Amino acid sequence: MTYEIRFTKTARRQIHEITFYLKKLGPAAANRFLENLRNQIKLLESGVIDYGKSHIKELAAVDIHSCLAGKYVLLYRVLDGTIVILSVFHGSQDYAKLFRESPCGV
Repeated sequence: MTYEIRFTKTARRQIHEITFYLKKLGPAAANRFLENLRNQIKLLESGVIDYGKSHIKELAAVDIHSCLAGKYVLLYRVLDGTIVILSVFHGSQDYAKLFRESPCGV
């Protein structure tokens, strides 16, 4: 089964902010992030891999899935043939807390 991929406004903003920040460090860092993101989106879209719900209990309890794109964590929901990317965080962040505080939060 293939999935349609959609991004929330929050996720789009976060991707833009991450890319902007990484470009300051150098174009290679930004390009690596975007390449990792594109590769992960292709895998999700293909339906080949099911990452399952987040390992963080409070996120899993509300059907939030997670996967890695390089050093970044994608939080998403699967809804009737559509994967909705809710948020994107660096893996070192307390993304459960940040997600709770975001517009998409639980």
